[in-house]
Amino acid sequence: MLIGIGVVLILILIGYLFHRKWKFRSIIISVSLILLAVVSYLIATNHQNHYGMHVFIDSSGSMLYSPIANHPRILLYDDGAPNNQKRVYYFKQYPNQPTISKTDSQATITKVTIIEQPASLVTKTGYWIYNSSNSQFWFDFSHNNNQFDHKSYYFNINSSWIEMSITEAKQQHLLDANTLQQIKQAKIATY
Repeated sequence: MLIGIGVVLILILIGYLFHRKWKFRSIIISVSLILLAVVSYLIATNHQNHYGMHVFIDSSGSMLYSPIANHPRILLYDDGAPNNQKRVYYFKQYPNQPTISKTDSQATITKVTIIEQPASLVTKTGYWIYNSSNSQFWFDFSHNNNQFDHKSYYFNINSSWIEMSITEAKQQHLLDANTLQQIKQAKIATY
């Protein structure tokens, strides 16, 4: 906010000096242009580096259910990614969920862990927030407050669960037309 006002004042000063005949006009215009360049650089740097901010991680957990209705212990993933990197997993968070949820393909971490407890999913989302009100006063010109930083998925599945690709599920005739349609709709929702 403060730097934005400073930029406007520098531009007004430069415009004013262009119309005046003054001995030190060229020096003041040069200094003003240098100040303008420095301020622009600081704004761009702050926007990238999030000065005066830290990442706040919002964590939420839920039970995990198979997207395939007849087989309640399958964690289904999209095998379209090369070398199985950035797999997209399909799941339900409550038993009678009408539509299938999926992980974000740009997630920072998607980790599957075998545990001896009921299946669950922990989703962690990181946002940039200001360290203090002083930080917000000095750095708010970049408007980074509550900016999304990353999302991570941690699947905790029981050893009785099977991790299976969509292609494998099709080959074993586990996917009905309704489930395939829901998976297609989940993929379309990305774009």
